[in-house]
Amino acid sequence: MESVFTDAKKLHSLTMSRDLLSDDKHICFVAKARPPLKKLKLVNDTTLESFGQVCPNLQILDVSCTRLTNSCIGEVLRRCPAITRLNIYGLNISDVFGSYSDHSVLNLKTLEAQDTQFDGEGMAMIGNRCRNLQYLDIGNCKKVTDKGVMEVVRSCERLRDILMGGCEKVSASVVLQMVSARPSLSNIEPPYFDDLSEQMINKVLSFGCRLNAIRLRLSS
Repeated sequence: MESVFTDAKKLHSLTMSRDLLSDDKHICFVAKARPPLKKLKLVNDTTLESFGQVCPNLQILDVSCTRLTNSCIGEVLRRCPAITRLNIYGLNISDVFGSYSDHSVLNLKTLEAQDTQFDGEGMAMIGNRCRNLQYLDIGNCKKVTDKGVMEVVRSCERLRDILMGGCEKVSASVVLQMVSARPSLSNIEPPYFDDLSEQMINKVLSFGCRLNAIRLRLSS
């Protein structure tokens, strides 16, 4: 395996599973062989911390559908401050920080957190620690509430896109509060379209915020 990576040109992106890399020695070899590794997709949960130690230039981290803990992810975010995009789809976690509690602001711009266990506390952490966030997907996060959504909207001044489809505890009325509080918002996926009146939809659209799926429903 070493010869494969030694002969490769600059390695910027890597997708790996436990079947490919059998131990931490190989992990460190791959990470160091052709720096800088900028994109990492893991399909197993035992190797992330090793990469965090040797890949400080990592920019994109995809750990969707793994068994990783928030402590492990938080440690990698601490070690790899260049990460701007994080995909944690389907993880059984309520935040991405764990014991990483030094309150520094992260550089995350995109967070894909659909089908996670995010709750009010997790959303508050996003608002406090991810001030540069531009895109947030919390679709099907059953514990997120209006209060949690507004924590993020008020704190993340550059937020443009937020997807909330299937968030059972988020009400339709919060959509208007969101566009009023954060003019940068350009695209919102509401939790449930049928709960929005045509008057509210038109009001939201008047702020210049797209509700594409809703407009399709109205035109049908």
